[in-house]
Amino acid sequence: MAQVEKRVSELESLFKDLLFSQNRVMSSIDQLAGEMTVFKDEMSEFKEEMRRDRKAMREEMSEFKEEMRRDRKAMREEMSEFKDEMSEFKEEMRRDRKAMREEMSEFKEEMSEFKEEMSEFKEEMSEFKEEMRRDRKEMNKKWGDLANKMGTIVEDLIFPNFHIMLKEYFGLHEPDDIMIRRWKKIKSKGIKKEFDLIAVFEDKKLVFLDETKSTASKEYIMRFSEFVKSGKFFEFFPEYTGYQLVPVFSSIYLEDSLVDLLTKEQIFAVHIEGSILHLKNVDVKKVYNL
Repeated sequence: MAQVEKRVSELESLFKDLLFSQNRVMSSIDQLAGEMTVFKDEMSEFKEEMRRDRKAMREEMSEFKEEMRRDRKAMREEMSEFKDEMSEFKEEMRRDRKAMREEMSEFKEEMSEFKEEMSEFKEEMSEFKEEMRRDRKEMNKKWGDLANKMGTIVEDLIFPNFHIMLKEYFGLHEPDDIMIRRWKKIKSKGIKKEFDLIAVFEDKKLVFLDETKSTASKEYIMRFSEFVKSGKFFEFFPEYTGYQLVPVFSSIYLEDSLVDLLTKEQIFAVHIEGSILHLKNVDVKKVYNL
C-alpha cells in the first residue's frame, strides 16, 4: 500500500508541476486530470474499505505487491514512456510559449505604432479645431462689422434665429408676436424709444426683450439693466402689463467679465456665433422660473 500511495503521490506531484508551469492545458491533460480525480475517489473508497476490513486489505495488498514484483519491469517501461511523453509535451509547450511571446511582441509594437498615429491624429485635429475657431472668430467679426455698418445686425443675425434659441434653451415654440426695430412713443411724456426685438407669448404671459450691440460694453449693459428695472417698458407697452418681462442682451463679442455682469444683473447673455445664438448664462433661468 505504501508503494501505491508513493506512486500516486509522485503522479500528483508531476501533475501539479505541469499545472503550475503551463498556461494552456491540452485536452489530453484535462482528460488525464479527470482520470486522476476518479482514481483519487476510488483510492479514498479503497482506503475506507481497508479500514473496515484490514485483514482483507492486507491479503489483497500482499497479492498486489507480489504481482508488482513479478511485473516491475513492465511498470518501469510504462513510467519511462510516460516521462518521455511528458518531456515531449514540455518541449512543445516551450515552443508554443516562445511563439506566443513573439506574437505578443509584434502586437505590442503594432499597438505602439497605433498609439503614435492616434497621438499625431489628435494633434492634427487639435490644430485643425484651433484653426477653425480662429477662422470662425474672424468670420464672425467681419460679419458683425458688416452688419453693424449696415445697421442690420438684428435683422440679419438675431431675428432669423431668435425663435430657435428660445426653443432650444426655454422649450418655447413660435411666439404669438415678434417685433424688430419697433419704435414706440409715450405721447403724454413726449418721449420715444426704439426696441431691437420683442417676442411675446400670450398664453404664458411672457415678453422677451432683446437688446443687441455689435460690441458689448459695461455702459451698454448697465443702461439696459436700469431700463428693465425701471418698469418703463410697460409704459411703452401697457397692453403687456402683468406679463413677465425677460431681458436678453446679445452681442457678437461677450467677454467673460461681461457675462458675469449680465448674470449679476439677471439678464440673459447671448453670444452670436455665425448663425447660432448661444445662451452663456443658463442659470439665470432660475430667476424667472423658466
